Amino acid sequence: MYSPPGEIVHIGLPVAAVQAIALTLVGLDLESEAEINRIWTMKPGKPFNPDYADLFLQRVKEDGVFDNLGKTKADTKMNEQDHTADVTLTFTGGKPPTPAGRRGRGGRGARGN
Repeated sequence: MYSPPGEIVHIGLPVAAVQAIALTLVGLDLESEAEINRIWTMKPGKPFNPDYADLFLQRVKEDGVFDNLGKTKADTKMNEQDHTADVTLTFTGGKPPTPAGRRGRGGRGARGN
């Protein structure tokens, strides 16, 4: 399909303009919440892509924004009558990595050898 430069082509994605986006963050401390709010780019009044929250979480993982990030979940609820979107991002911590060569307490010479 040819489209002249500058022409908008609609390809059937579920996109709607929203007047307000309520972003709720679960499982983060205040510093981490501030960082997520800083890098979240979806703004009210712009076309809203319901897949953005999942793509955002994927990018957070890939970019290594947090150490020891466990499972994440995005929940998006659109209210087409009010033109609002409620987005909840849930973060859980993962297991911290065990340093190589460390097997717990003691170690070489722990018994006085």
